[in-house]
Amino acid sequence: MCDSFTPVFETLMTYMFMLTYFVEYIILFWGESSDVNSVQRGQICLFASAADLSSTNANLRDLLPTLNKQIWNLTHDRDRLNATLTDMIQELERLRLKQEVSRGNNNHNVFFSPLVIKTLCAPCPEGWKLFNGSCYFFSTVTGSWETARNNCRNKSADLLIINTKEEKDFISGFNRRCWIGLSDREQEGTWTWVDGSPVTLSFWDTGEPNDALEFSGEDCAEMLLYSRWNDLNCNDDRPWICENNLWSCPHKRLQQPHSQTPPQVESC
Repeated sequence: MCDSFTPVFETLMTYMFMLTYFVEYIILFWGESSDVNSVQRGQICLFASAADLSSTNANLRDLLPTLNKQIWNLTHDRDRLNATLTDMIQELERLRLKQEVSRGNNNHNVFFSPLVIKTLCAPCPEGWKLFNGSCYFFSTVTGSWETARNNCRNKSADLLIINTKEEKDFISGFNRRCWIGLSDREQEGTWTWVDGSPVTLSFWDTGEPNDALEFSGEDCAEMLLYSRWNDLNCNDDRPWICENNLWSCPHKRLQQPHSQTPPQVESC
């Protein structure tokens, strides 16, 4: 009986071995499939992230020119404000020193420091010409008399006032017909300078002023090529000359705390 049972037992063991192998194969297969799915899902996520990064990079590149322009504008505004602040500080210091000089004009015991002398006797701005204590600006463009005066005022000056023959001769070097700061716009026939002072020394051309234009009038003065004056319609276009009187050097002495008789300071 044992002999007859042996083949059956061996067959059963074979089937059990094959079943075990098959179960292990199925488990292994499903495990590998799960790993493959995980890898595929990871790849999909990476591809999506790469697409998002590419889109973000493109957006940043599009924004770069705008950001660069904004940076340039801010830098330009900063530099302009710094320049304005510097000018205001200098002007404030100049006004302070002017007030200091004004308070000391009647006090012979006041002595001004070299800083005051240097500041109040500053040379003419760039593009201006110095003559006899005044600075002169010769325009290179043309405009009406009012335009000319506004331009001079914007430069902290005013249209030219001629007080001496020497000044007239100096201006003649401009060698162009130009507006000067003389008019009778306030009262016809009464010519006054832009500072309100009357004409005490005149260089009118022969027959001038004649107010030749019957309807529109000739109420503003120009200087002709040969340094004589002519009345002209104020709306005509002419170049112009601006004048700015320099601060006179203080007639006080330099500050000399250890000296009883400080040296006199020459005028500018």
